[in-house]
Amino acid sequence: LGYGGGQTTPFPFVRAMMDTERKIPGTNLVFKILTNQDDIDEAYRLRYQTFCFETKIADPAKFLDGKESDEYDDGGCLHTAITEDDRIVAYTRLVLPCDEFPIERSNILPPSFDQERSIEVSRALLVKDKRGPGNLIWHLFNNIYALCQDDDVDAILSFSTQIMFNGYRKRRVPFRHTGTPVN
Repeated sequence: LGYGGGQTTPFPFVRAMMDTERKIPGTNLVFKILTNQDDIDEAYRLRYQTFCFETKIADPAKFLDGKESDEYDDGGCLHTAITEDDRIVAYTRLVLPCDEFPIERSNILPPSFDQERSIEVSRALLVKDKRGPGNLIWHLFNNIYALCQDDDVDAILSFSTQIMFNGYRKRRVPFRHTGTPVN
Protein backbone atom coordinates (compact mmCIF):
# COMPACT_ATOMS: atom_id res chain seq x y z
CA LEU A 1 0.00 0.00 0.00
CA GLY A 2 1.27 3.44 -0.81
CA TYR A 3 0.36 6.88 -2.02
CA GLY A 4 -2.07 7.72 -4.80
CA GLY A 5 -5.32 9.49 -5.61
CA GLY A 6 -3.81 12.88 -4.83
CA GLN A 7 -2.66 11.74 -1.39
CA THR A 8 -0.45 14.36 0.24
CA THR A 9 0.36 13.04 3.72
CA PRO A 10 1.84 9.86 5.20
CA PHE A 11 -0.35 6.81 5.12
CA PRO A 12 -2.73 6.74 8.11
CA PHE A 13 -3.91 3.57 9.84
CA VAL A 14 -0.43 2.08 10.12
CA ARG A 15 -1.47 0.32 13.33
CA ALA A 16 -4.66 -0.92 11.70
CA MET A 17 -2.73 -2.59 8.89
CA MET A 18 -1.03 -4.86 11.43
CA ASP A 19 -4.40 -6.54 12.08
CA THR A 20 -6.55 -6.50 8.93
CA GLU A 21 -9.29 -8.82 10.25
CA ARG A 22 -11.40 -8.50 13.39
CA LYS A 23 -14.06 -10.99 14.43
CA ILE A 24 -17.25 -9.23 15.51
CA PRO A 25 -18.15 -10.72 18.90
CA GLY A 26 -21.42 -12.63 19.14
CA THR A 27 -21.79 -12.97 15.36
CA ASN A 28 -20.40 -14.95 12.45
CA LEU A 29 -19.23 -11.66 10.91
CA VAL A 30 -15.68 -10.42 10.32
CA PHE A 31 -14.56 -6.84 9.72
CA LYS A 32 -11.77 -6.77 7.11
CA ILE A 33 -9.47 -4.31 5.50
CA LEU A 34 -9.33 -5.83 2.03
CA THR A 35 -5.72 -6.44 1.08
CA ASN A 36 -5.82 -8.94 -1.78
CA GLN A 37 -6.83 -8.03 -5.31
CA ASP A 38 -9.50 -10.74 -5.62
CA ASP A 39 -11.41 -9.25 -2.66
CA ILE A 40 -10.99 -5.71 -3.98
CA ASP A 41 -12.22 -6.80 -7.44
CA GLU A 42 -15.29 -8.37 -5.79
CA ALA A 43 -15.93 -5.05 -4.03
CA TYR A 44 -15.67 -3.22 -7.38
CA ARG A 45 -18.22 -5.67 -8.88
CA LEU A 46 -20.60 -5.04 -5.97
CA ARG A 47 -20.14 -1.29 -6.42
CA TYR A 48 -20.88 -1.65 -10.14
CA GLN A 49 -24.15 -3.46 -9.43
CA THR A 50 -25.17 -1.09 -6.65
CA PHE A 51 -24.15 2.27 -8.08
CA CYS A 52 -24.69 1.68 -11.80
CA PHE A 53 -27.94 -0.28 -11.72
CA GLU A 54 -29.61 0.10 -8.33
CA THR A 55 -28.97 3.72 -7.32
CA LYS A 56 -27.95 4.81 -10.86
CA ILE A 57 -25.38 7.35 -9.65
CA ALA A 58 -22.67 5.94 -11.94
CA ASP A 59 -22.74 5.29 -15.70
CA PRO A 60 -22.28 1.57 -16.50
CA ALA A 61 -20.88 2.49 -19.93
CA LYS A 62 -17.75 3.80 -18.18
CA PHE A 63 -17.02 0.41 -16.61
CA LEU A 64 -16.94 -2.15 -19.41
CA ASP A 65 -15.20 -4.67 -17.15
CA GLY A 66 -18.17 -4.65 -14.73
CA LYS A 67 -16.10 -3.06 -11.92
CA GLU A 68 -16.92 0.45 -10.68
CA SER A 69 -13.85 2.39 -9.57
CA ASP A 70 -12.37 5.87 -9.87
CA GLU A 71 -9.16 7.82 -9.30
CA TYR A 72 -9.53 7.59 -5.50
CA ASP A 73 -9.16 3.81 -5.70
CA ASP A 74 -5.64 4.06 -7.14
CA GLY A 75 -3.78 3.59 -3.85
CA GLY A 76 -5.39 6.52 -2.06
CA CYS A 77 -7.88 4.53 -0.03
CA LEU A 78 -8.55 1.54 2.16
CA HIS A 79 -11.27 -0.91 1.14
CA THR A 80 -13.18 -2.16 4.18
CA ALA A 81 -15.87 -4.81 4.45
CA ILE A 82 -17.94 -6.97 6.69
CA THR A 83 -17.85 -10.58 5.55
CA GLU A 84 -20.11 -13.48 6.42
CA ASP A 85 -18.72 -16.91 5.56
CA ASP A 86 -16.01 -15.17 3.46
CA ARG A 87 -18.68 -13.31 1.40
CA ILE A 88 -18.66 -9.49 1.36
CA VAL A 89 -22.03 -8.38 2.75
CA ALA A 90 -21.19 -4.73 3.56
CA TYR A 91 -18.51 -2.52 2.07
CA THR A 92 -17.15 1.02 2.10
CA ARG A 93 -13.92 2.66 1.10
CA LEU A 94 -11.99 5.11 3.20
CA VAL A 95 -10.49 7.87 1.07
CA LEU A 96 -7.24 8.89 2.72
CA PRO A 97 -5.98 12.46 3.10
CA CYS A 98 -5.71 14.08 -0.33
CA ASP A 99 -5.87 17.43 -2.12
CA GLU A 100 -9.63 17.16 -2.70
CA PHE A 101 -12.04 14.62 -1.22
CA PRO A 102 -14.89 13.38 -3.43
CA ILE A 103 -17.41 15.07 -1.11
CA GLU A 104 -15.80 18.45 -1.81
CA ARG A 105 -17.01 18.26 -5.39
CA SER A 106 -20.65 18.46 -4.41
CA ASN A 107 -21.20 19.36 -0.76
CA ILE A 108 -20.48 22.06 1.78
CA LEU A 109 -17.83 20.99 4.23
CA PRO A 110 -17.55 21.89 7.89
CA PRO A 111 -16.11 25.38 8.35
CA SER A 112 -12.93 23.94 9.77
CA PHE A 113 -11.36 20.53 9.63
CA ASP A 114 -7.78 19.38 9.28
CA GLN A 115 -7.64 18.05 5.72
CA GLU A 116 -4.39 16.19 6.39
CA ARG A 117 -5.97 14.37 9.35
CA SER A 118 -9.34 13.56 7.76
CA ILE A 119 -10.77 10.67 5.78
CA GLU A 120 -13.90 10.25 3.71
CA VAL A 121 -16.21 7.27 3.93
CA SER A 122 -17.64 6.71 0.46
CA ARG A 123 -19.25 4.09 -1.76
CA ALA A 124 -20.88 2.37 1.23
CA LEU A 125 -23.20 -0.50 0.37
CA LEU A 126 -25.03 -3.52 1.72
CA VAL A 127 -25.61 -6.48 -0.58
CA LYS A 128 -29.25 -6.72 -1.63
CA ASP A 129 -30.19 -9.76 0.47
CA LYS A 130 -28.81 -8.11 3.64
CA ARG A 131 -30.69 -4.81 3.43
CA GLY A 132 -33.37 -3.89 5.92
CA PRO A 133 -33.49 -3.51 9.67
CA GLY A 134 -30.40 -4.64 11.50
CA ASN A 135 -26.96 -3.67 12.66
CA LEU A 136 -24.82 -4.77 9.70
CA ILE A 137 -23.93 -1.27 8.52
CA TRP A 138 -23.29 -0.22 12.13
CA HIS A 139 -20.83 -3.08 12.59
CA LEU A 140 -18.95 -1.69 9.59
CA PHE A 141 -19.02 1.92 10.81
CA ASN A 142 -18.18 1.01 14.42
CA ASN A 143 -15.03 -0.73 13.20
CA ILE A 144 -14.11 2.23 11.00
CA TYR A 145 -14.64 4.55 13.95
CA ALA A 146 -12.37 2.30 16.04
CA LEU A 147 -9.65 2.57 13.36
CA CYS A 148 -9.94 6.35 13.49
CA GLN A 149 -9.67 6.39 17.27
CA ASP A 150 -6.48 4.28 17.02
CA ASP A 151 -4.91 6.91 14.76
CA ASP A 152 -4.83 10.69 14.75
CA VAL A 153 -7.92 11.32 12.59
CA ASP A 154 -9.62 14.72 13.01
CA ALA A 155 -12.72 14.20 10.84
CA ILE A 156 -14.61 11.45 9.05
CA LEU A 157 -16.42 13.00 6.09
CA SER A 158 -19.50 11.33 4.64
CA PHE A 159 -22.75 11.90 2.81
CA SER A 160 -25.50 10.51 5.03
CA THR A 161 -29.09 9.52 4.49
CA GLN A 162 -31.72 10.56 7.02
CA ILE A 163 -31.68 6.98 8.36
CA MET A 164 -27.91 7.16 8.95
CA PHE A 165 -28.20 10.64 10.44
CA ASN A 166 -30.82 9.34 12.91
CA GLY A 167 -28.60 6.33 13.63
CA TYR A 168 -25.65 8.54 14.49
CA ARG A 169 -27.76 10.40 17.03
CA LYS A 170 -29.34 7.23 18.46
CA ARG A 171 -25.92 5.61 18.93
CA ARG A 172 -24.36 8.85 20.20
CA VAL A 173 -21.73 8.89 17.46
CA PRO A 174 -19.92 12.23 17.72
CA PHE A 175 -20.47 14.13 14.49
CA ARG A 176 -20.71 17.64 13.10
CA HIS A 177 -23.72 18.09 10.86
CA THR A 178 -23.35 20.17 7.69
CA GLY A 179 -25.81 20.27 4.84
CA THR A 180 -28.94 18.19 4.49
CA PRO A 181 -29.14 14.38 4.64
CA VAL A 182 -29.39 12.81 1.16
CA ASN A 183 -32.11 10.39 0.02
